[in-house]
Amino acid sequence: MEIPDYSSSVDKICISEENCEYLHELINRLDDKYRDVILLKSLGFDNKGIAKVMNISEELVRQRYSRAKKQLWEMGGKNLYAESF
Repeated sequence: MEIPDYSSSVDKICISEENCEYLHELINRLDDKYRDVILLKSLGFDNKGIAKVMNISEELVRQRYSRAKKQLWEMGGKNLYAESF
């Protein structure tokens, strides 16, 4: 079974206060290892910086970020997707 890539959907989220609160709730439901990567990305860290801070490989950062986005999508992040884009 092929898993779709939803990474481009992140750019199409309609930003509103309500959406931010909802996304915050979803992020808080993630396992720590995924939540930390998402939060560090949101602070502007690149994969290399996150790898150094978390003492893991850059490849593991990429995997966790990808898995975190997939989990966010499956938990209801697709409801943030703006159909008009």
